[in-house]
Amino acid sequence: MEYCNTCVYGDKIKKVCLYYGTHIDLDKDFCSKHAKEINYCEVCQQPMELIGSFVEQDSEGKWHQYCARCAELLKTCQTCSAPCEFETNPDPMPQVVMKTVRQGNMMMQTQVKNEERVQKFCPSCCCWDENHGCMKEFNVGCINKQDFWTSRNPS
Repeated sequence: MEYCNTCVYGDKIKKVCLYYGTHIDLDKDFCSKHAKEINYCEVCQQPMELIGSFVEQDSEGKWHQYCARCAELLKTCQTCSAPCEFETNPDPMPQVVMKTVRQGNMMMQTQVKNEERVQKFCPSCCCWDENHGCMKEFNVGCINKQDFWTSRNPS
């Protein structure tokens, strides 16, 4: 049986389990979470358990391991590496403009994306869809999405 004194979650100085946050007796206590090393998510760099993690092979044949939270994010635009010209281009044209909407006898002003800037930068972007506009706004990804592992900058 593996006791807390050989577990990476067992803080030998404070005598606390780093996994559960409880006080432990290093030589007598044990649990099912015993681990000899801590595994880190390759995407968010947070500690993770092997059970419930994901393993995936990229298009170059390399294997990657990541947590369940990041597995959900990989399905969305959160991990898109395509540069957004609308957001990053130094063109002085404003990104948002004020729009006045009249509804009955009420007038409202709101900030909206500058359509001129959208037309200038967005149609050439891989995230642009002719029927729906910028797919990042819907956070559903796109058919042009590159392989996450090979498109990102290695850290």
